[in-house]
Amino acid sequence: MGVLLGLAAATLYGVSDFAGGIAAKRAALLTVVLSSELAALVVLLAVLPWLAASGPTGEGLYWGAGAGVAGTAGIALLYRGLAAGRMAIVAPVSAVVGALVPVAAGLFSGERPSLVALVGVAVALVAVALVASAAGDDAPAAGDDAPAGGSRPSMAALSRSGLFDGLGAGVGFGLLFVLYAAPGPDAGPWPVVGSKAASLLFIGTLAAARRSPIVPPRASLGLVVTAGGLGVTANVLYLVAARNGLLSLVAVVTALYPAATVALARFVLHERLGRAQLVGIVLALGAVALIATG
Repeated sequence: MGVLLGLAAATLYGVSDFAGGIAAKRAALLTVVLSSELAALVVLLAVLPWLAASGPTGEGLYWGAGAGVAGTAGIALLYRGLAAGRMAIVAPVSAVVGALVPVAAGLFSGERPSLVALVGVAVALVAVALVASAAGDDAPAAGDDAPAGGSRPSMAALSRSGLFDGLGAGVGFGLLFVLYAAPGPDAGPWPVVGSKAASLLFIGTLAAARRSPIVPPRASLGLVVTAGGLGVTANVLYLVAARNGLLSLVAVVTALYPAATVALARFVLHERLGRAQLVGIVLALGAVALIATG
């Protein structure tokens, strides 16, 4: 059950990212993020009476707040890396690290998946890297950022490549997965509430400092609401999945979310898929089957 819920969460995360990405082309990025988080909170509060069997718990709220801060920091580093670095480096590094962190946390806490499931985890990590990787358009040209004489790249070159931003973003996403899974079942959906509250506080403060508008243009409003609504639904599904399965498996399946974004870009926007991405999608399907059967 946990793996299936994680797969559903991955699908919704991927569709949410697709809608948010389209909206970000029509409006300021900070406005899109802030308004989508507001939409997510509205959707969450609307369904909260049916999700919460009891009132808020301190455990659920503070673990959720930590997840919100980690996730928001991850998004900020990801966007900074994509803007200043190389997409072909930032995206796969952040996706793989985001999957590795909860795997390490699960194994450290005593989880022992079967050998078949562990093979599925390894295949999934490769799939995440391939699916999240950009086509060669953004790859550095031969010799770009490479020091003369074939010597090792400098720290400045690595920074320009976006490697450090990708690593930081991956840690943020991985911590979000871990912190969401930390509270017990009695916490109900309150970790998601705490996450959204902390995220809104952080993003709202930044938007106020930069005087960014809260409401996006009408042309992107529907996309923003879709991104926020599906994103928070994915949060809830992942929360339930982590309580019904091993963190080291559920988080890896959830980290396959780029596959949905890539598929939508292919069939809706008619973007071309690189061979690596096609191989990644096939491996992702195989990884889910191995993890589920293991």
